[in-house]
Amino acid sequence: MANRFDAADLIIYLDYSWIICFKRFIERWMNHRNKVKVEQISDPAEKFSFRFFMIVVYKAIFKSQKREIESIISEVNSNKILRISSPKNYKKFINKQFGVSEPKTRLSFVGNR
Repeated sequence: MANRFDAADLIIYLDYSWIICFKRFIERWMNHRNKVKVEQISDPAEKFSFRFFMIVVYKAIFKSQKREIESIISEVNSNKILRISSPKNYKKFINKQFGVSEPKTRLSFVGNR
């Protein structure tokens, strides 16, 4: 992992709260439920899995990897790190970098805190 960080020009760190992640998980399921997924051959319909849902909740609340990520990032040159803290900052960053208010595809960029 360290080699990748050294080779990178910019590292974009998505530092969203678990609440935003949880909300987006539910929204994704609501928008895509019972729709066919081309990449899944055996069972192409998007279904809600309570087991997967509980894993997401458990990891988001109790087993956050934030400390581990923070320790890895602390070893990297801070000029290479762009911390993304909210969807609002994401939109500002995209607008500043690309001159658009909302990208056509969902990119994972946001501005500094």
